[in-house]
Amino acid sequence: MPEEIARRRSVNGDAHRSVTPTERQHLHEKTPVKKQKKPHRAWRAFSALLLKLAILGALGWALLTYVLWIGVCHSNDMYPAVRDGDLVISYRLQPFLSGNIVSYEHDGQQYLGRIVGLPGDVVEIDAEGHYTVNGNVPFETIYYETKSAEDSAVTYPCILGEGELFVLNDMRESMKDSREFGPIQEKDVDGSLALLLRRRGW
Repeated sequence: MPEEIARRRSVNGDAHRSVTPTERQHLHEKTPVKKQKKPHRAWRAFSALLLKLAILGALGWALLTYVLWIGVCHSNDMYPAVRDGDLVISYRLQPFLSGNIVSYEHDGQQYLGRIVGLPGDVVEIDAEGHYTVNGNVPFETIYYETKSAEDSAVTYPCILGEGELFVLNDMRESMKDSREFGPIQEKDVDGSLALLLRRRGW
């Protein structure tokens, strides 16, 4: 019993004894200090966001400049394959093939047409509305005769030179193609049709 009383007094004494300066400094060193937020952290995050947006913008510009061409068809020259109001996405990075639908520019205007003649080919259109390429009748599903345009400077047989393409509309009654203004240049072609989004209602 006396030992228990002595032990309690000893504990109470330790609890109420004063803390020495050395112990107070030691406790202060152990107390965690909250780190203050650096004022430049928000600016760094904002700068990183601007950099990401700039990179995405540059990639989007390169994609639309060198890879894809996007436009809306404003005629039925390529009916029924492409119709007025359809959204057309053309792909630039692929070789030109006969039968491909391409978007191209002529005299500051945008057109769609189907390639029927490649460099080195010989295109012939007779007065009866039939045409041949290298002496052969192309295999295609066209519902109109391929008549030559009146008052056109194009003469037949038309021999295509290097970098030239002969394009025709699927709606052959429309003469806004190579029958009127002759072969087009490959450099004026924006790309071959890669995706067609049909206008609502068709």
